[in-house]
Amino acid sequence: MSRNNRRKQRLMNNVSYNIWFNRLANICQNRFRWELPETCDADMIERAYFRAGRACIFIDDIIGPVSLPFTNATPLNIYGYPAKVQPYSFYCGVNYGLIPLKDCAVSFANTQRVSDYSLCDYYAMRLADLSRTIDVNLTLQKAAAGAVVGSEAQKNSVVTAVKRIAENDVFIVVDKDQWQNEAITGKQNALSTFSFNVPFIADKLQIEAAQLFNEFLTAVGIENSNMDKKERVNSSETNGNIGAIEAARNIALAPRRRLCEEAKKKLGVDMSVSWDSDIATLLNAAFSDIARDQLSGSLGLGEAQAFRKIGKEEEDPR
Repeated sequence: MSRNNRRKQRLMNNVSYNIWFNRLANICQNRFRWELPETCDADMIERAYFRAGRACIFIDDIIGPVSLPFTNATPLNIYGYPAKVQPYSFYCGVNYGLIPLKDCAVSFANTQRVSDYSLCDYYAMRLADLSRTIDVNLTLQKAAAGAVVGSEAQKNSVVTAVKRIAENDVFIVVDKDQWQNEAITGKQNALSTFSFNVPFIADKLQIEAAQLFNEFLTAVGIENSNMDKKERVNSSETNGNIGAIEAARNIALAPRRRLCEEAKKKLGVDMSVSWDSDIATLLNAAFSDIARDQLSGSLGLGEAQAFRKIGKEEEDPR
């Protein structure tokens, strides 16, 4: 392989990884619907959770409520919270002064206090590797055979024939003597060929990539089809991973709700967060009013009753 080809292959490896990472990162940062004051930014909150694993809300004397990532400015207490934090921005080099914990709302991306960056990085590397393997397998289908030649002239004849085949010529004429090499060397040196016999596995790799992508979606709480069946699939099989998806949603949703509660309690800032999906599914009915209403309209009264909101004065019929 020439140097240019090797450089091209390395470039394709990097491009494939970057495309997959950006795709997974965008999915990860667009799972929630925020209701915020005008001076706060939902994208910054999600970016803070994704890159720093933490976010805070505080009151800027000029701007008002502000949402930014933060660093621990003092040693942690017995529960792992600092007495003071220092908010900062990923842009413009803005760093705020130290803010007491009682004057700001803080929360971490999850109970492990780690961001989802490494999760996206892990799946992006595996998906990019599968994508490039598929590319290589498809490319090798073109190189079905090779030839053993005895001279430069014979090599040129083979290269010319291959080029004409690539140009879709249906009839190729070659010189018999040159093909046998006898006219040049005075001795018989017949052309011999060999086959690479590269099996076509791109279709199997594509299934593996789809299953890996669904595995990522489950890990970040997004509903997906976790099976590859050609025949009829029943509802119990379709909802087989619903528990894992719900757990993943709660892992990410709980700290965001905690941030909203602390902002209301400490700062008087009204804000809320919910899962950003209104598709009428059994799982979304537990997280979205719109999905619940849509599902109630398509189900019988008894089934819909299970997803109806229960008022404070009502007895839960379930």
